[in-house]
Amino acid sequence: MLDNSPESKILINACFLIEKLQNELNNILSFSSDQLSRWHSQNEVRLALLLQFAEQTRLPEESCERIRKNVCMLHKPLTGAVDISADDIGKTSALLREIDNEGFCCPMI
Repeated sequence: MLDNSPESKILINACFLIEKLQNELNNILSFSSDQLSRWHSQNEVRLALLLQFAEQTRLPEESCERIRKNVCMLHKPLTGAVDISADDIGKTSALLREIDNEGFCCPMI
């Protein structure tokens, strides 16, 4: 149950961040090169925030470990270390959903 606690606020922030990444990911193929460059730079911080949120919410260690693993898998495509194709968008989106479901339960908020 959400309340005014710091942990609830962290959960809400994590959910908004994941939703923002999902929405932007769906539009990535229409980004200009400048937009894509800015998006990649922003994602460095966003991925670090997701890790921080997972640690601050006192999730079970197993859940935190899976979130860490998925964030590591997302790092290259979301920061521009590798190019994202149309086929990769679904896989990347699935990893974001897994992070969401594993620790933040955004559909329940």
